[in-house]
Amino acid sequence: MKGAGRLCSTWLEEEKEKMKDRVRLLEVKAREALEEKGKLKSRLEETESALAKSKTEIPDSKSNKPTKVPAEPKALSSDKKSGDFEAINSELVKTKHQLLAVKAKLEEAEKELDKKLGETAQFTNLKKMLTKKNEQLKDLRTRLKKYEPDTTD
Repeated sequence: MKGAGRLCSTWLEEEKEKMKDRVRLLEVKAREALEEKGKLKSRLEETESALAKSKTEIPDSKSNKPTKVPAEPKALSSDKKSGDFEAINSELVKTKHQLLAVKAKLEEAEKELDKKLGETAQFTNLKKMLTKKNEQLKDLRTRLKKYEPDTTD
C-alpha cells in the first residue's frame, strides 16, 4: 500500500513537471506571438500613416481629371497570425487548467498518504515513545535545576 502511494505521488510529480514545462513553452510562444503582433501593428500604423501622407490626387489617364485616392487602406490579412495567437492562448489556458488539476490531485494524494501514515501502528507507537521521552526529559531538567541551579551570568 505504501509503495502504491509513493508511485502515485511520483507519477503526479512527473505530470506536474511535464505540465510546468508545457506551460513555459506555451508562454514563450505566446510572448513571441504578442511581440510579432506588436510589430505587425506598428507596421500597419506606419503603412496607414504613409498612405495618409501620400494621399494625393492621381490624374486619370483617359479624362485628364484628377481622381482622389481612397482614404481608407484595405485591411491587411492578419487572420492567420491572430488565429495562431488565439490557438496558442487557448492552448496555454488549457495547459494551465491541467496543471492546476494535477496539483490538486497531488495535494489530495499527499493528504491521503499523511492520513494513512498517522493511522499506522508503527507511527502511533513512535508518537507514544516520543511523548514518553519528552516527559522524561522535562523531569530530568527539573531535577537538574533542583540540584544544580543555573550559574550562567
